[in-house]
Amino acid sequence: MTNNNAIATTKMNTGAPPLMAKLSLFPVSKPNASYIERTNGRETVRITPSRPEEWVYGKTPRLIFLYVQSMIRMKNNPDVDQDTHTVVFRGSFQEFCDNTGISNHSGCQKETEDTLMNLARTSISIMNTDENRENKGECTPFTVARKGRTQFRPEQDIIASIQFTDEMWAELSKPSVPLSMDVISRLGKSARALDVYIWLTYRTYRLDHVAYVSWRQLYDQFEGTGLPMKDFRRRFKQALSNVLEAAPNLRAEPFRHGIKYYPRTDAPTRQTAQSESADIPLEAEVVDESKGPARHVHSADCEHVRTLMSEWMGGMFTGVDADRVASRLAELLDSGLPDEGAVSRVLLG
Repeated sequence: MTNNNAIATTKMNTGAPPLMAKLSLFPVSKPNASYIERTNGRETVRITPSRPEEWVYGKTPRLIFLYVQSMIRMKNNPDVDQDTHTVVFRGSFQEFCDNTGISNHSGCQKETEDTLMNLARTSISIMNTDENRENKGECTPFTVARKGRTQFRPEQDIIASIQFTDEMWAELSKPSVPLSMDVISRLGKSARALDVYIWLTYRTYRLDHVAYVSWRQLYDQFEGTGLPMKDFRRRFKQALSNVLEAAPNLRAEPFRHGIKYYPRTDAPTRQTAQSESADIPLEAEVVDESKGPARHVHSADCEHVRTLMSEWMGGMFTGVDADRVASRLAELLDSGLPDEGAVSRVLLG
């Protein structure tokens, strides 16, 4: 069912920061863990609540971040202080719901205010790994906010606001891929469907070729709570189906080893320069963000590629080059090459 509170946001200019688009930043449901980790390529993100009972999960924190992103993107917004990294949520709680798309029901205000507080106190750690997925000793830990006032009491001159840390503000301010608030509204309460919509929009923005991503890569990017792979695949497929119904400009389909996705029917032209728009993260054009465009990359390490190819054929593809090699291999198989030997000769040649 469409959330009527979200209708007012359909004309809002919003987008997801790359950190939120590359992987699922928040859990879909409350985890039974002290932290969760998600990985995309050489980047691993760890999310830790201030206390185990203060997890932020579901669709609400996602909608809040998208709204904050839209506020930051708006030029000369009086409710955004770029110097102190503060956003102010003026007006009533109902107005906040109208702006974010949060459904205002009985008990919702207390739940949302608690979510805002817990979100402000959440810690994020971004870790970089080498080609073998070993920690390089590079880690950027930070909390989401430096200060927060999370109650909506304008009649008492209590105005909700969040002052973000420098690190979080830097992530929120990065170029983003535009999203449709109309599509977000049509996805209803499903946090997983929202994650898939953001991810697929990011992946296909300016894409001009068919691309593939393995189930293992998707699991690393979206899971972290211990959900069995079989259940994850089933739920991801259902979420993808919901997204494709709500956003007909996106095209993707599951296959045995993962997801195959296509250029968008409304894909922007590639001639637009990066400097002309704040909505063009270069990572959106590639399959493995750490490697560059898959169609232009050839590994000099033939033995490494041969090993990865063997893993892919066995359905156990897990290396950091997974998306890149999987895309290349699947393209070759689709083109009708007769056997693995022919695939190997083309890949390694």
